Amino acid sequence: ATVAADLASLRAAVAGTATLTPALANSLDALADGRTPPAWTKASWEAPSLAAWADGAAARSAQLGRWLTGGRPRSVWLPGLANPPGFFTALKQEAARAKASEGWALDDVALSLTVAHPPLAEGAPLPEGPPTAGGLFISGLWLDGAAWDGKAGCLADPADSRKGGGAPVPLPLVHVSAVQASGGGSGGGGGAAGPSPPRPGVYGAPLYRARRREGTALAEVSLKTECDPVAWTLRGVAVVCNPV
Repeated sequence: ATVAADLASLRAAVAGTATLTPALANSLDALADGRTPPAWTKASWEAPSLAAWADGAAARSAQLGRWLTGGRPRSVWLPGLANPPGFFTALKQEAARAKASEGWALDDVALSLTVAHPPLAEGAPLPEGPPTAGGLFISGLWLDGAAWDGKAGCLADPADSRKGGGAPVPLPLVHVSAVQASGGGSGGGGGAAGPSPPRPGVYGAPLYRARRREGTALAEVSLKTECDPVAWTLRGVAVVCNPV
């Protein structure tokens, strides 16, 4: 609605039948430069260019359309969701209902996020899994501050470490499953209870919306490592939905 109204007003202003307000002038300048108009970004999401924003809008619309007509998806493009924390909470609620006969309560549920290995590319056939408490994948995540060794399925030193690890690199599909939280929900369940205790050979990378890492982490992604996980903590390695 914001985009449609903005474009209609711009057409009228260019035709001389409406006043070109400062806000419309900003939108016109942004479109001419290939940038997303500020009014659009405020109502939606950030993108590095207008083309990327348009591609994202089409992809989001397609994902929601498939979800509405095809039922529960087995793979979700996480950056395309307006409310990722709500999505993770819904997964925990779904698992709690599925495990109610085993005595699970919502506080007993945590989410485990692990990179699928061997790597699964977007569009590739997904392995079968139960409809609840597992078998769901998320795509569109980026690794910031490190590289990913697809053959070994673990963290690796970035090719260019001079600037904090260089640009973020895409992660393969991440598998999400529900587990019984130790201590009443202290596992990697959506980041609400803080990071989980360190585990040998595993680095718990915080997941953020964008590279700026504002606010609390959405969840924790367990990434295998051949070195001490503390090394990645000191480097500030994280997983992000938006690489800009």
